[in-house]
Amino acid sequence: MLLKKNSNTVTSIANEEETIVLHISEGEYYGLEGAHKEIWDNFNQNLFEKKSIVEEFLSKFDNSKEEIQKLVDESVMDLINYKLIMVVDKYE
Repeated sequence: MLLKKNSNTVTSIANEEETIVLHISEGEYYGLEGAHKEIWDNFNQNLFEKKSIVEEFLSKFDNSKEEIQKLVDESVMDLINYKLIMVVDKYE
């Protein structure tokens, strides 16, 4: 699954434990922590593959692949539902 940041968002890191994201067109602030923050912070490029997030988490954390896959799936769905990221068909 290829993911992209929603261009209507602006980020600002509040501290090392939380990333604050403002969704400009919705006028909503989101405080991202834990897996949500890790995933968001990995969007240093414009596009990101979900499988590479899973691979990175496997190398960083001592959890099973199934646990990490579930965590990433849930976190990505949350970020999509918040309209902070979106699924794209191909590299632009």
